[in-house]
Amino acid sequence: MRRHFSLLLSLLACASQSAAQAPNSAWVYPSATGNLLYQLDERGQRITDFSHCGYRGGTVPLPDVTALIPQSRWVHVSPADGDDKDRIQAAINTVSAKTPDANGWRGVVFLNAGEYQVARTLTISASGVVLKGAGNHATTGTRIRATDPRR
Repeated sequence: MRRHFSLLLSLLACASQSAAQAPNSAWVYPSATGNLLYQLDERGQRITDFSHCGYRGGTVPLPDVTALIPQSRWVHVSPADGDDKDRIQAAINTVSAKTPDANGWRGVVFLNAGEYQVARTLTISASGVVLKGAGNHATTGTRIRATDPRR
């Protein structure tokens, strides 16, 4: 009886261990040390690693810019008919040209609620520039829609 009980415990341990491990993808899988390894396709390309993307590599929460950056450093943009790219980029360029404050903040480009049609790439090339929207609510939030099907 004791032997059957030990065998049953061993089987349950193996089953729970294999259930806890997700199957590996053919394209991205962990190495023995836990790093991600990427399989190349026939053209030598691999899936881009976005795991360190975002503010400070995604390691800290976003700061509350409403408390950190005064309204005098904010540029507001509203959606209009057609492509909004040039108006958003002009606001980004305006904020980028500001001298950083003591904490390194240049300012905020605030996209008011609505949907923005953008056919080309937006570029932020200066540090201390925040692109902020009104949230992700379906009717009162901010959405940016890429209108070029190649993007």
